[in-house]
Amino acid sequence: MNQERGNPGDQVITGLLSRHNAWVEQTHISKTPTLFVNGYEMPVNYTVDDLKAMIPGLTESIPNVVELKSKTISHKSQ
Repeated sequence: MNQERGNPGDQVITGLLSRHNAWVEQTHISKTPTLFVNGYEMPVNYTVDDLKAMIPGLTESIPNVVELKSKTISHKSQ
């Protein structure tokens, strides 16, 4: 870093790194990569392949949620 000249870019980078490190400590992230699903750390006993296998079952329920929302909206507008 160019501390002698007081480069504003260095100060920005230092600030961003400081905030990032604080966030890592606050969230207790201890390794990278860390995979989060819906805001929760994926348990270590599951692999990415396990997650891929679960996704089709999860996505099958999404059209039902969208359909319910559209029925609710159309019901209220009638």
